[in-house]
Amino acid sequence: PYNASLTAGGGTSPYNWTTQVVSGVLPPGLALGSNGAIAGTPTIGGSYAFSARVTDAANRTAIAQCTLTVDGCTVTLSANQTVGSG
Repeated sequence: PYNASLTAGGGTSPYNWTTQVVSGVLPPGLALGSNGAIAGTPTIGGSYAFSARVTDAANRTAIAQCTLTVDGCTVTLSANQTVGSG
């Protein structure tokens, strides 16, 4: 099983993540929750690029560009996004 969370900052909490990725795909077996959690059991290895949308309490949105790599039983997540003003 895999469980990690995307985080947002720089806006007004609370933050709400859209549960459907904006572009790309998550690895099969994983799902994105509205709290930013990516959880499940990946079923196919590989590198998966996807974009996720977060909205803050002031209704500002940002897109996180993420890459998740499934290699055997190791999963790594790379994401860097801050909710900005605008």
